[in-house]
Amino acid sequence: MAEIEAGDWFDMNRPDHLHWLDRKIARRIGSGGQFYGLYLPDEQPSAIYCLLLEDHPMIAGHAEVLDLGVVKTHRRQGHGTRLLRDAEQRSRAAGMACLYIETYVGDKIAIAVYEKAGFVQVAEIPGLNGPCDRGQVTLLKKLD
Repeated sequence: MAEIEAGDWFDMNRPDHLHWLDRKIARRIGSGGQFYGLYLPDEQPSAIYCLLLEDHPMIAGHAEVLDLGVVKTHRRQGHGTRLLRDAEQRSRAAGMACLYIETYVGDKIAIAVYEKAGFVQVAEIPGLNGPCDRGQVTLLKKLD
């Protein structure tokens, strides 16, 4: 997950990096997120995502894909699309009305993958990670 979430800047030898990753995973699990992975026949991990189902007793629920990513050496082989389909299937089975995902505004490859899978951009939050940050974009797919 470190490579997927932080890329090359993550350093397994730095305690502050490990602590950050531990806290991030704990927050996902603590909020009810479920992790799913894709393994190749040689049992090497290829991709991972976290799905958060927000059910509600009085209104239709929604689902959010968190931290979807593919290991760098396995990209452009359809693994991300496969995980998106899995998240959609799980969300539909749980009765969710829609599925959404966020990514960095500048991640044009991820945005193209999501749009090809039927997601549409619904919001952009500039500067989310500081004044020099381009921000986040939210994409949504209705499941009904």
